[in-house]
Amino acid sequence: MWGNGLERREGPFKSYNAHMAKKKPTAKNAGIAKQRRNQLLRGQGNYTHGNDFLTGWVRSAGLLLAAAASERRPPGCKNFLSFYGPSAIVAATTAFEVFLNETLHEGLFINRTNELEELATRDSFIQKFRRLPALLTGGDPISSDDVELLHHVRNEIVHYYPRYIGTDSEVPEWLESLVQKDVLFTLKPKVTRDIGWTQKLRSYGLATWSGRTVVTAALQFADVIVTRVKDRSLGMLAFNVQNNAASLSTLMHSIP
Repeated sequence: MWGNGLERREGPFKSYNAHMAKKKPTAKNAGIAKQRRNQLLRGQGNYTHGNDFLTGWVRSAGLLLAAAASERRPPGCKNFLSFYGPSAIVAATTAFEVFLNETLHEGLFINRTNELEELATRDSFIQKFRRLPALLTGGDPISSDDVELLHHVRNEIVHYYPRYIGTDSEVPEWLESLVQKDVLFTLKPKVTRDIGWTQKLRSYGLATWSGRTVVTAALQFADVIVTRVKDRSLGMLAFNVQNNAASLSTLMHSIP
């Protein structure tokens, strides 16, 4: 309808597009995430560790998973579509990143190194999971294919755009890994056309897999740190990591 795209400047969008074309980023509205990372690295003021914020995210994710479970239709079915599933995935993944960021923050507070500062500056979810235990206590980085897959799912939801149906090019490559895990709701084999990928994001099986992935990854992360700690200055950090992982492990307690 809009051909080469030039026509977008006309009609009801003309004044809006003209305004946006002239608008320039300001110090106030540009780079909010970068500003927060800089605040973390400056480390000014006092710091008291506490996991109440993490606990709130864990409980929120647990409530959303329980709400998703209550949508089971018909009774006894293994997988189904849930309105609460996507938000449960986002909440569970956010709880896990809060856990990682608490650990990074405390690590910087105890022993600021160039490697930890670089990790905070890059602010990569996957890199924080993989590299933090090694940077804090030595040894090799850890890995988890499921954590990387969960990060893709979370981004698909948080940065949502509708995907067109009927073309393989619109399906993410990593979707095949989820298919193999049998966590996506699928219409019965006798139906010739299945539902689209966007609808499958509402799969209850995907939400519970995400919750289990968070719990498993948090326990793996904590176990590596607690096992490797030799420096007494890191004793309290290891204790806090273990407690926070225990909090995350309650995520699936109310889910059948």
